[in-house]
Amino acid sequence: MRVTNGKLWSACAVLVSSFIFLMYFGADFRDMQVKEHDVAGGVVGSNEKSLKFEIKSPVPDVINSAERSEAHRLEHEEFYSDYIVGVDKSSYSDYELDTLLDLAESGDVRAMKTAAIKYLEMSESQDDATILDSLSKMKGLVESAVVHGDRELIELLSSNFFEKSVFLSDEYSGLRKEEEFVKAYAFYDFVGLRGNFSDKYYGQKNLSKIYYPEKTYLTSAEVEKIKAQAQSIYDSFEKKRVELGLGPFDNTIPPTVQAGFDALKDEYFAEMGGLAYE
Repeated sequence: MRVTNGKLWSACAVLVSSFIFLMYFGADFRDMQVKEHDVAGGVVGSNEKSLKFEIKSPVPDVINSAERSEAHRLEHEEFYSDYIVGVDKSSYSDYELDTLLDLAESGDVRAMKTAAIKYLEMSESQDDATILDSLSKMKGLVESAVVHGDRELIELLSSNFFEKSVFLSDEYSGLRKEEEFVKAYAFYDFVGLRGNFSDKYYGQKNLSKIYYPEKTYLTSAEVEKIKAQAQSIYDSFEKKRVELGLGPFDNTIPPTVQAGFDALKDEYFAEMGGLAYE
């Protein structure tokens, strides 16, 4: 069985999103970058951008590399412990997938995320007949992690809410592209509602600059629609969370992380013009 071009594009889009997430939330927050991709033809612009802020590492340079690596790991865990769910001192990367799935079933968010990434990595080497199954399982785990409070991997769910392939084909009318643009902006606005503003700002920016550069401004009606759709997505996830007895989302952002997001916000408004909004 062959995967249709649209399905294969969606699968690849998820992989691209994973690369973006890894760059945003890798071991070093101070070196966050973004790469713009065209899935149909690979990287279309290495357009790597270092952020305009830097978080200084308290780890001294004089210690040896092994100690420094461990110190960075502990620093990373401490830095993110109040912002990202599933950051702790234990590494699940060597766990078998079945073990991770058992832990995920019990509500272990780190296991959900690690298993999701394993499925994502598996999909990179699979044929068309199995890639969508792995990606489906990956997204199921990410959805569960998001319900349990994670906001690091949300962008891996983007293809559930809009289709970037619409912008890459002449088959679709301008009206359909406008509608899809609003859906995409709404998804990234939802990401921002959860306190992940880096993915919101970069997601909206890349969408407008790469996939739909014809769009140059948002009307007030479009902004209202975007916010309403974003809130609807938020409410649907929070409802599942409440049903599990987990209570409402905690969208608190630590001050140091917020300082970085403020710098991103300034860049976002400066570059986006009529496509930016509060």
